[in-house]
Amino acid sequence: MSRRKIEWLHSSLTEDDFHIIFLLRTEKNHAEIAEFLNIKMSSFRVRRGRLKKKMNIEGTVHHFV
Repeated sequence: MSRRKIEWLHSSLTEDDFHIIFLLRTEKNHAEIAEFLNIKMSSFRVRRGRLKKKMNIEGTVHHFV
């Protein structure tokens, strides 16, 4: 799904949210993404959970983005 379509569907997303979406699209595992962002794995889980809540997604974000 393109960024424009995601922005249209979910106008409340921030640049940081799109950064997380981009990293999830690269198919890196969560530990690699957390390391890249220089945050703890638990912090990444929280950020991913908030993103899912903003996008009203049940299940994994990978299937949606």
